[in-house]
Amino acid sequence: MAEGSFSERRQRRLRTYTGVAAPRSPAGIAIGPDIADTQVGQAGALTAANLLGRSHPSVLLAVPDVPLVIRSPLGGAGLRDACYRVVTGVDPANSVEIVDTIPKGIASLGLGGRCGDATVYCGGRRWTGVLSGAPVQTTPDPSSTLGLGLAVTEASSILFRMALGMPARLETRLSLWTLDDGDGDDTGPADAGPVDVGRTWLVGAGAVGSCLAWWLSLVGVKGEWTVVDKDVVKDLNLDRSLAFFAYHTGEFGGDAVPKADVVAALIAGSRPILGWWSDWMDTDPPSPDVLFLAANDHGVRSNVAAYSHPMVIGATTSRNWTAELHRHLVLRDGCVACRFPEGSPVFECATGSVEEPGAGPEQAAGDYDEGTSKDASLPFLSAAAGLLGVAALLQVQHGHWGVHERNHWVLGFDNTAPAVDFHIWPHWPSCATVAEVSVRRVLHASTRWSSFDQQLG
Repeated sequence: MAEGSFSERRQRRLRTYTGVAAPRSPAGIAIGPDIADTQVGQAGALTAANLLGRSHPSVLLAVPDVPLVIRSPLGGAGLRDACYRVVTGVDPANSVEIVDTIPKGIASLGLGGRCGDATVYCGGRRWTGVLSGAPVQTTPDPSSTLGLGLAVTEASSILFRMALGMPARLETRLSLWTLDDGDGDDTGPADAGPVDVGRTWLVGAGAVGSCLAWWLSLVGVKGEWTVVDKDVVKDLNLDRSLAFFAYHTGEFGGDAVPKADVVAALIAGSRPILGWWSDWMDTDPPSPDVLFLAANDHGVRSNVAAYSHPMVIGATTSRNWTAELHRHLVLRDGCVACRFPEGSPVFECATGSVEEPGAGPEQAAGDYDEGTSKDASLPFLSAAAGLLGVAALLQVQHGHWGVHERNHWVLGFDNTAPAVDFHIWPHWPSCATVAEVSVRRVLHASTRWSSFDQQLG
């Protein structure tokens, strides 16, 4: 077993990202009685507990002891107990204090219009997340799970940055429907799920893929899903994933659990494939309706680009405090290989390969266990990327995915760039990766969203 305590090893990637620092101060969660007994409010509270438990050593809970009305991965006798179990489930060394109100001087996030004092307040207005310096009401629409989830994710980044003495953006309004700053009145449909886009391949069950599964478990999902990943959960994965807990690592009894198994357990109607892309494709599976790319190793990006599926969605994070969403419509958007050419600097799925002192050029990027070059990560980045992915899937379902002129969206969490930015990656006629139309027709013409490849009609 590697040296150091479980807590130290669990946060090594987090400390690498920030330059060795990790929060040492406690953080608080306050949820008002106006939303504590609702599905939307409880989804927000559990997500807050999950995020703060991965970045802060101590969490204070001003959470009413109301019955649990949603499913929590670690169970619970009520909402308060479920939040407690999530925080300590991330790391048994985490401490939790139950309080009536968050004490002055403790950085905290507040949910609901009657949550009491907090540092930053979170609200959800359908697909729009709102952060404010004053309490924010959350609308009762089911889709407010998305908006409140986004606000909670942003708020956790604010508490993280404040704990490290970094500046933070305390007021934002971002829409997962329009994928912009959310200043308009279009807050998206009232309903948010369940996600029902047909047969879906989730390629990669690491940080972003597992966070996608966390959000799917909250909004619901239908259809046949296949989760493809060969890796098992390690201690170093826990600082960046909402789905992995300490017991999954095998360090507290039993064996390490395959990531695909954990993720499949959160996605109703899914099956795990314990292999890489090449292993899965060797079985000659029929084309899915949607291909969600949340992996970057073993040449998967170039292989997915060559597969030329009509509905490819990708989500990722970067080393620059961003969570990102990519659309790859054949012959309309730049393919995966064109955006991330082999041999050039790329954004890695939920990580940024960085060198620590002493790292040699011969060390493979991301080879954590054997060398000194580490993958760095932050929990709210992969959480945001997973949420962007769920929003994209729902937009496909609602017929909204193809209306965007842009095809690359960036959520910034570092206070030095816009809260949301976007780009347009065109399809280049010189692209040699996309398969000929005759090949695409054989492979994908019968899939649910084949019309997005206009040459298949």
